[in-house]
Amino acid sequence: MIEKIAKKYALSHLGAKGFIKSCVFAFGNNVVKMLPMMVFIMLLLGIDGTQALMTTPLILLMTVCAIVAVLYVANYFDYTQLYVSSYKESARNRFRLIDKMRELPISYYAKHSTTDLTNVVLNDVADQEKLMSGPMPRMIGSLLFMLLGFVSMCRFNFEMTLILFATYPVGALIFWLTGQIEKRAHEKYSTQLAHQSSTFQEFIERMPEVRFFNFVDQARNEFFSLLKTQEKSHLKTELSTAVFHSLITSVIQVNLLLILFVGGAWWTKNQISLVTLLIYILVATRFNTAIVSIFEALSQYRFTKIRINRLQEIFDTQSQSGTQKPDLQHYHFNVKNLHFGYDQDHEILKGITCHIPEKQVTAIVGPSGSGKSTFLRVLAKFYDYQMGEV
Repeated sequence: MIEKIAKKYALSHLGAKGFIKSCVFAFGNNVVKMLPMMVFIMLLLGIDGTQALMTTPLILLMTVCAIVAVLYVANYFDYTQLYVSSYKESARNRFRLIDKMRELPISYYAKHSTTDLTNVVLNDVADQEKLMSGPMPRMIGSLLFMLLGFVSMCRFNFEMTLILFATYPVGALIFWLTGQIEKRAHEKYSTQLAHQSSTFQEFIERMPEVRFFNFVDQARNEFFSLLKTQEKSHLKTELSTAVFHSLITSVIQVNLLLILFVGGAWWTKNQISLVTLLIYILVATRFNTAIVSIFEALSQYRFTKIRINRLQEIFDTQSQSGTQKPDLQHYHFNVKNLHFGYDQDHEILKGITCHIPEKQVTAIVGPSGSGKSTFLRVLAKFYDYQMGEV
């Protein structure tokens, strides 16, 4: 289980264990937050005659003080576990990335720019930290809390509980149906951010030439044009998320109307008591808040999943094997049936077989674009060949 969680969220084993603890604390905190409502429900049931009423002021005062103390302790440990553990894991992940980058093959850096790798170390880890420091553990805790609440409320009144939970599957269906649209919007925005970072890096690097040739106005226009494009892409992404989330929230809140109309009709027919109706209205407000927070966390997970995949891609890349200090007793190259292409459809080196002896001059001759430089880069391990032996 620890291994699966670490793989899914690009965490270390310590981070995965901390995530499980955070989920447990979040679940406990959700249960503790229900204590004031549970006391109020017990008072309503006492008024209704279902349970004995706690009429002694001293008992009520002691109960309130105990609840306040428990709420403080629960919130303290929940906050400490969530944020402190996620901050420590963020630091561990950055060190893990640096250590992993030392072991990556040279060919990896030929396929990924320094801007991309910088974004992974800085931005992607920061987005992962935001997700794991609150939304994800609280979402798991809320799901467990909702499951416990469903079982408890079913024991109280099964029919009213079905009405209470009736709109939640509909909200989940809408969230699932809009998943691909939201995912494409997030991917497009992530691509735009990567392009923007690369352009900013290039802009900084060519600043001396821009000033020397007096291209300041042109560079400024390009810069602001890129910012406007990024802003439009961001607005489109946030708009799609906001529209779908508002729709889901509105659908979920319909259960209050169902409780009022159906429960009210049953109350007029003496099938349920007024206290039962009030209890389900109160519980619906609490459960609706929890289920909305679950969908918000899932939406944030969709956005952060792209970053987590980039992190995991680095961790999954096979490290370059070999000794720290190369053994250079011989310098010759033996190349057998070497095949290489920058992509699968365009092969550059087609079955090259040759011997390049040491301490001799070997000329590689061919027309422009025939693959001479590519061949040397493959020999230097700047690129990984698809077939053959070197």
